[in-house]
Amino acid sequence: KVARFQFLARRREILDQPQATLESYHDFVGDEAQHVEIQAAITEKFRNEKWHDRIFRLNVHLFEKLLGPDIDLELSPYLRIVRPNKPQDNIGYHRDTIYGTSPYELSVFIPFVNLGPASTLCVEPGSHQKAEKDIPFRRIENPDPTITKGSVKHKLGFPYSPQVLNENYPLDNIMPVPVQIGQVVAFSLSLLHGTLVNRSNMTRWTCDARIRNAFADGEKMRAKRFVPLCRGPVSRAVEKYIQANKAAAQAEPAAAL
Repeated sequence: KVARFQFLARRREILDQPQATLESYHDFVGDEAQHVEIQAAITEKFRNEKWHDRIFRLNVHLFEKLLGPDIDLELSPYLRIVRPNKPQDNIGYHRDTIYGTSPYELSVFIPFVNLGPASTLCVEPGSHQKAEKDIPFRRIENPDPTITKGSVKHKLGFPYSPQVLNENYPLDNIMPVPVQIGQVVAFSLSLLHGTLVNRSNMTRWTCDARIRNAFADGEKMRAKRFVPLCRGPVSRAVEKYIQANKAAAQAEPAAAL
């Protein structure tokens, strides 16, 4: 609720509309350019002030049950602002492992408005157990010319070269997961998930933040994208041991030539 209030305050400040709500955002925003500008501005503030960090630290005991006591948190998560009946605000059905991410990571879907079946995230239960070849994708160039590598929308989480689900793949088992403010949906990056369009009459405000076990594969490759969230007693002891040895090495006089 604290994060929701921060989003609302920032949104009203940008639009100069004190009566606006998150849910009615689409009634006040102008053209596409203004929408992207607003999303970029709020995302920057959201990331710089680490609004998501408080959510995870207050509930770290829940995530420890999934990943153990040594957890890293994504540094710059994505803020999603999905207006009603705007396909361009969605990124379709996908599984993040097709972009090279680790199945050891979890995506945590956090709503800042109450989401019913018409507006919420959809998933295919059990799809995390399927091989990559069993959920076929093809890579395309994004039809939106404003989405290029390093562009504003790319930094907001829209792929410049998206992987598109094969049109023949059956979606019979895709199901929505309604959530209320204060609830989250945590799932493996290998799970097929996403939305095609928000069919409700309200704007969806959510955050996608990833967490992982600190010792999961690809640690060095993805180290810059994560920061420590919590550490167990063994890891804390090891860190003290490492620091003691670094200090000792720095204190030693240079060897005589």
